[in-house]
Formats: sequence, C-alpha cells, structure tokens
Amino acid sequence: MRYFILITIRLIQLFVVSCDCECGIEAGAQSRIFMGKETTPNKYPWMAHIRIRLNLQSDMYVRCGGSLIDNQHVMTAAHCIFDEFGILRTYESTEVYLGSHAISKDLQNKYNVSNFFYDKRFDITQRKLNFDFALLKLSEPVKFTGDIYPICIPDSNIKKYKSLIVAGWGKLSEIEGTPDKLNEVEVDYIDREKCNKMNYDFVLKVRGIVESYPGQYTSLISPIHESHLCAINTKTGGSSCIGDSGGPLMYKSSKNHRWYAVGLVSGGYSVCGNINIPTLYTIVAKYKKFIKNYATGSQICRL
Repeated sequence: MRYFILITIRLIQLFVVSCDCECGIEAGAQSRIFMGKETTPNKYPWMAHIRIRLNLQSDMYVRCGGSLIDNQHVMTAAHCIFDEFGILRTYESTEVYLGSHAISKDLQNKYNVSNFFYDKRFDITQRKLNFDFALLKLSEPVKFTGDIYPICIPDSNIKKYKSLIVAGWGKLSEIEGTPDKLNEVEVDYIDREKCNKMNYDFVLKVRGIVESYPGQYTSLISPIHESHLCAINTKTGGSSCIGDSGGPLMYKSSKNHRWYAVGLVSGGYSVCGNINIPTLYTIVAKYKKFIKNYATGSQICRL
C-alpha cells in the first residue's frame, strides 16, 4: 500500500511539473510602469486589461492588470475586486480585454466575468495587502491565438531571480498619465532581509524618528508579509505603478524559454519610482493549489 501511494504521488508530481507545458510563449515565438518602455505589440499574449465600473450606469472605472492562465481564468490582485470599504465589486461591472496593445483601439476581445475567486484572508479595510490574490472566471472560454495565450505558473516558491519583467498600462509616473500602449520594465529581485531593512529605514525617515533610537520602534514596523516578494530596478527606480495592480511579475526560464508569472503587482509603501523602497508582489507559487482547484486548465510547470 505504501509503495502504491508513493507511486501515485510521484505520478501527480510528474503531471504537475511536466516539461510539455503549453504556456508562456511570447507572441511570434521570438500598477503603472515607471521608467520603462513600450513593448512590441502583443509580446506578452497573456496580458489582460481589466476595467471594473464603479456602477453599471457609470463611465468611471477602476483599471487593473491581469494574466490569462487557462482558457477561462484571469489572475489578478484581490484589491482590484473590492472597494475601499471592503465591499466586493460586481461581476456585471467587470470587463476583461485580451489580445490588446494600444487600448484606445485594441479592445475588440472583450470578455464578461461570471465569478470571482479570492483568498478569504484578504481584508482591504485593514489597509494592508496581505493575501492579495484573486481569479476572475470569464463567462465564456477563450480561443488561443498568437495574440491570446496563457502564461505558466511556477511549481516552486521564490528564488534569487537574475532578471524579472513587470508590464502594464498603469501610470508612467506619479505626475504623468496612463499610456495607450503596453509598457514594460526590468526590475531586480530584492531578498526578504534586504527588503525589510529598506522598508524599516524608509518608515523611520518618513516618520521623522531620530535614528539614534530606532530600536524602540521596531515592533511598530511590520515585516514584509509571507505572501509578498519585493522587486524594483535598483538603478532607475523603475517599477509598477497606479493602474498596474494585478499584472504579472514575469520570469523567463533559461531552460525552456517560457515565461512564468512568479508574482503579481500588489502595492508599495511609497510613490512610484522611489528607489529606496521596493514594490510588493504577491507570490504566485503560494497559490498553486488554489489555482489548480479553480482554474483546472492552468499549467503549473517546473522552472
């Protein structure tokens, strides 16, 4: 019996991390974004532009990013689907656009949403972004094309990535507007110890605390939550910005040349582009069981 169980577990593992994953391939097989650049059209065919109207009669809406992970589910941030009072927004007011580059004209692939799945531990009223993860179920399946294609989900938790990319249609800076075309920027992975130190130093400075007595305030500054990883371009301050929330933090494997969503844009402690404080990204691998439970067609692959 024990031998059978071990064999079964091994077969499941092989299935989950199969090298034959059909995901994460750039178009053509070849949040805001601060200090970034415009991407080539549909370079990242899993990118989703999400609009959630404040009400069904309103022309005003919340903008977020997202990632297509199978033929009927888009991954995004939980804070995108709640208002500031903790009230869940409605499916009817949510629109998802796929295969877009210039969103002023490339919005023909519109999909309605039939359900939200999110981490029930998320609580926006606490003014924190812990457990900031959600899936949107589209009302109808998507047909994959060169411009619409899912990204891979990593099978393991974070590591010291050498290069990460974040993309979105969010603001270009704190004072600039939003771009029409998809932008991207390379960011550096910041390990947890360094991120906590940067956060700690930043909070001390903002609060005007005399650095001679920092130890008294250690308990008042929360460490980076276990559901987050940190990243920022340490040379330019390039990062995600307002309107990029929920968009993917991407890593391209040197082994199979596929793209993985290792994180999704969650938030930060400062304005866009502050080189002294990294942006927080929800760790996608922590939700691989959640993803597989609801988005059964998603592909969890070995990096």
